[in-house]
Amino acid sequence: MGSKMELTAKALVCHGMMKAIHSFIPSPKLLVAGTALVAVGLFSSCTTVQLSDDGSVVGEYKLGYLIAKPGQSLERVHTAVTKAFKDLGYLQVGDKETPGEIELSARDAHDTLISVELKDFTTYTSVRIRCGVSGGLAQEQQVYHAIAQHF
Repeated sequence: MGSKMELTAKALVCHGMMKAIHSFIPSPKLLVAGTALVAVGLFSSCTTVQLSDDGSVVGEYKLGYLIAKPGQSLERVHTAVTKAFKDLGYLQVGDKETPGEIELSARDAHDTLISVELKDFTTYTSVRIRCGVSGGLAQEQQVYHAIAQHF
């Protein structure tokens, strides 16, 4: 009889442990809701930015990047970025070209990395500007305006 009671006690302890372990595993509904919340937080943070005085060029500020489509050729934008870096007093540290894409990088006086990515489409060139690790809209707009002066 002592062994039967002992087995019952062990079964109760094991059952209690399984309940405790199961309570740490979230339900599928909770996982879906959490994933949806994270996705909304990450992908909905897009701000429309006016980049020209007449409103003809509108860009987006998304995930730390200022993205614009100025309607210029890849070569013309590439030349404008190089001149803008000089005008702003930045030290150009990179100019990597692949077919249809160019990535330029520079450093400012505070050693902040400024990255400008150009991608050629048939009717326009996409310009993505990022200043620093997390991005900064004000400085990125300043870089874009310096680029636009050379179109």
